Amino acid sequence: MKNRIILLIICLFFINSVSIAAQIRKKEGYLSDSKEKNKTVTTYYLVDSAGRKISTQEYDYLDEVNENLFIAKDGIKYGLIDGKGKSLVPFEYQEIKWLKYNVLRFKYNNKFGLMTFSGGLILPANYTYLEKIDDRVLKYNNNSDNKVEGVSGNNSITLIGLMDYQGNIITEPKYSYIDKIDNYLLRVIMSASKEEGNSQQALPPGIVSPTAGSEQARQYVTGKYGLIDYSGKVVLTPQYDYLNKINNTILQVKKGQSWGRVEYYHGNILNVMMDYQSYW
Repeated sequence: MKNRIILLIICLFFINSVSIAAQIRKKEGYLSDSKEKNKTVTTYYLVDSAGRKISTQEYDYLDEVNENLFIAKDGIKYGLIDGKGKSLVPFEYQEIKWLKYNVLRFKYNNKFGLMTFSGGLILPANYTYLEKIDDRVLKYNNNSDNKVEGVSGNNSITLIGLMDYQGNIITEPKYSYIDKIDNYLLRVIMSASKEEGNSQQALPPGIVSPTAGSEQARQYVTGKYGLIDYSGKVVLTPQYDYLNKINNTILQVKKGQSWGRVEYYHGNILNVMMDYQSYW
C-alpha cells in the first residue's frame, strides 16, 4: 500500500510538472495605424501544455533556453523571463544570445559581454566583437581601433584573439581570422587584407561579408595561414597562402607556387612535405 501511494505521488508530480512547462505561441495581427494598417505584426506569449496563457504579457520575440528560461524582447530591448513570465533580467539590452550551458552573450551600449542564466555578470560589456567558436573558446576584440598594421580604410580588418567562457584571455588580438579545424587545432590568418571576387578567385575560408546584393561582390580575407592549439600555442607558423583540411590526419597547404601536405594527429604536427609543383 505504501509503495502504491509513493508511485501515485510521483505520477501526480510528473503530471503537474508537464502541465506547467512553458511553451511559446505566436499571434499575428495588423497595425491599427492607418499609415501602416496592412503591415503584419507578430507577437509571442507563454502557454502551458494545455495551451492556456501563463501570463497576459506579449513580446516581440521569445526564444526558449530551457523550460524555465526564455530570452524575450519587449520593443527594442531584450531581457530574461522564467517559465511563469516573471522577469529575471530587466529589458535593457540590445541583444541577448545563448552560447552554451549557462552562459549568455549580451549587447549593451553597442558592446558585448557575458552573463549567467540568472543575470550574474561573467564579463563586462567591453568588447566590440565576441563570437563563439565552440563550447570551449570564444574569439574577441576589445578595441575597435585594433586594426591590421599597414592596412586602413575600407580594407582594414579588426584583429581578434581567444578567450574562454570565464573571460580568461588565451591570446591577445593578433589574428585576422580564426576558425576550428578539429577538436585540437584552430586555423588562423595573419597579415591579412580583403579581396573582392568570387569563391574561385579568392582563397578560402576567410569570408568577411556575404553578398549583400547581386551586384556586390563577396569580400574574402587573404593572408598567411597557420595553426594554433586551444591553449593559444602556435603549432604551425602562419606562412602559407592556403591551408585546408583533407581528413583527420592530413592538411593541404600552399606556399608561393608550391603545394604541400601536413601530416598531423591529435594536435601534433608529424611531418610537412612541400615542393609539389601542382595541386595534388
